[in-house]
Amino acid sequence: MTSKHECELECRCGQVFKANLYDSINVTLDPKLLTMLFAREINKVKCPKCKVESQVKNPLVFHDMDIDLMLVSKDGNMENLIKDLENRGLYKDVKKN
Repeated sequence: MTSKHECELECRCGQVFKANLYDSINVTLDPKLLTMLFAREINKVKCPKCKVESQVKNPLVFHDMDIDLMLVSKDGNMENLIKDLENRGLYKDVKKN
């Protein structure tokens, strides 16, 4: 199951704003999330004031029921999660940006 939560963030420009962050993604039930992950769009936010985009490090559970794979990124580092999937030889056909 995919889940999100709303949190309050503060940009380095000082603007405080709310954003929805993923806590878990299920790429079997919602395949577009896999493409979003490889495009580095999961937990990416944009400050409404200065328009700077940032990747928020939020713990994330990755689940693919088709291959019985569940990974946990405790530190929310998307690059490490993607690297782990690539090292396993998975999702080579996913369009990467």
